[in-house]
Amino acid sequence: MVLYSALKSSFLKVFLFLCALMPVAALPAQTVDYELTDSTKSKSISVKPRLISKLPEVLNETSGLVFFNGMLFTINDSDNPAAIYQIDTITGETVRTIIVGNAVNLDWEAITHDHSNVYIGDFGNNFGTRTDLQILKITKADILNCENDTVEAGFIRFSYPDQNS
Repeated sequence: MVLYSALKSSFLKVFLFLCALMPVAALPAQTVDYELTDSTKSKSISVKPRLISKLPEVLNETSGLVFFNGMLFTINDSDNPAAIYQIDTITGETVRTIIVGNAVNLDWEAITHDHSNVYIGDFGNNFGTRTDLQILKITKADILNCENDTVEAGFIRFSYPDQNS
């Protein structure tokens, strides 16, 4: 029960923040119904998204969000700096920029995390010709405690055998 409540609470906070990130024109005019489920319970909720704040221009190509330690982090899509941005969950402002010193943002598409690491998917491949696909792995401890707001990433490199090259 406690886990379900915590997940529901975290989900709602992130969902409401995501709704705040959408352009005003994209917000639905009416209430939207969602169903939260786990293995033992199901509960419907109604949410009417409202604009809380707009993101700063530096985040014009946000390509993913993660929420951990009570903080929200995002990345930008391709050809932007190799950086992770911490976003204030109330104002939407960027409060910290963390540079990934040993990486280039070729085409960052996704960000996720587990109990100890953050992973950034540098695997955008619009034309199917990239063979240098990779996932960056950065420890949460490094992100939370980095000096000079710079971290180093480990790399998980991969490609698909049937890719065009």
